[in-house]
Amino acid sequence: MLFFPLPGTYAVIELDVRNSLRALDDSVADAAGALLTTTKCLVYLQAVLQLPFPDSPTFKYSVYVVGPGLRPPNPELCLTPDMSIPIHPSTDHPSGTRNAVVTEPPFPFTSCYHWYGRDMQFDIRILNDGRDYKADPRVALPPIQQVRLESMRGEDMWKSICASRERGEQSPPGGANRNPEDLQETPIPASDALAQNSRDVAPSKPVHIGKVDDSNLENRRESGFEESSEGSCWDSSSSCSFDTRADETNDPESSASLDELGPRIFGFRSSGDDDLLPIVKIWLDLEAHIDGGNVPDPVDFIQQRDELIGIIRESKARAAAVAASSDFPKSNSATTGCSVMKRAFFQVFKFTKSFYCL
Repeated sequence: MLFFPLPGTYAVIELDVRNSLRALDDSVADAAGALLTTTKCLVYLQAVLQLPFPDSPTFKYSVYVVGPGLRPPNPELCLTPDMSIPIHPSTDHPSGTRNAVVTEPPFPFTSCYHWYGRDMQFDIRILNDGRDYKADPRVALPPIQQVRLESMRGEDMWKSICASRERGEQSPPGGANRNPEDLQETPIPASDALAQNSRDVAPSKPVHIGKVDDSNLENRRESGFEESSEGSCWDSSSSCSFDTRADETNDPESSASLDELGPRIFGFRSSGDDDLLPIVKIWLDLEAHIDGGNVPDPVDFIQQRDELIGIIRESKARAAAVAASSDFPKSNSATTGCSVMKRAFFQVFKFTKSFYCL
């Protein structure tokens, strides 16, 4: 029995509003959730973020969205439509040189693309309902295709970095994934940011994986990217060039220790915001759950997810306010209880001492 879906698999997901709000026990949140309209979304399960066990209540994943056609532009994050990766049988791409990733078995829909960008990547939780995922049909990327996917995403990341630096920004706006902490109004401390997004850090230089043969070098040249021994990265049509060693020296996040990074990378430590992650329903039989083969626009799902996270956050804020208002009486009660226990302890101590003295 396979009790959790394997990474590298494509899936259809939909928000499970009821189970996402159940632990809050908040009628106001339940009423707000009842008004939320949910739609399905086609995603790629990129990684399982916590070690799954048969008794785990939920499983946490990082997912990439899959959309119909090229991704929409996002000038604020320096993201452009060409930052899309075709899924065979789709082969068209604005560059004319980007080859599609190939699934096993063949992908059942046409004109589908992986959409790159932090606005198109996020974390989810899947309810452990005792299902055997081995029994479900499964469309997945073979290992070499997973490597190719990440390589092309790396190229898109560097394009975004170069674009942001050309307009005077210091951080890669398109690199981090979209999670509840990204929706907070308060900035994330630099010491915490690396741990939160350790799986989305740009490599020291672009990595290019093409066909596994001697044509790989030619593929790299055709992609418009080059590498240098100095760690510079540039597109052949761009003037962006910088030394990554300078970034490592000036970046306060680079001082994070392995002790801080290790548990986060390997999933042994949960984020404090895990309970903000919505729980989703999931299906691996793609054709059975995409009506008429019309792949839905993932932007609708992302907006719904943001709304649900807002409902959860507001509920937790109300609960915290109630707890703070009743904190003083609780403290008095705890102090009184402590005094009673101390008196009882000394009574027993005196009795025991007198018993041994007899």
